[in-house]
Amino acid sequence: MARKRTKERKRTKDKTRKPGRPKGTGSSGNPPAVTTAEAVRCPACGSTQRSKYHGTVERMIAGTQAGRPHTHIIWRRCACLDCGRHRVEKTYENRPAGG
Repeated sequence: MARKRTKERKRTKDKTRKPGRPKGTGSSGNPPAVTTAEAVRCPACGSTQRSKYHGTVERMIAGTQAGRPHTHIIWRRCACLDCGRHRVEKTYENRPAGG
């Protein structure tokens, strides 16, 4: 049997709660893109230290790489911070349809 609410019983939690979705929770309608990338090292010195990406090129090319499907290929230019050699890093992303 359900209990009746009385006037003495108040919800004080509603006054202190912030409106909206809690921080850290994502939208269930837009799943994140799945990125397939290996730890990229400099071909000259083997370092993983790099500068910021610049000259990013993104193409919608569907296919498979290492047995995993992908919908986009992204090329990012950067330079090694140890030896200064420039390189292009390629990543494969499998993005959900419609997003």
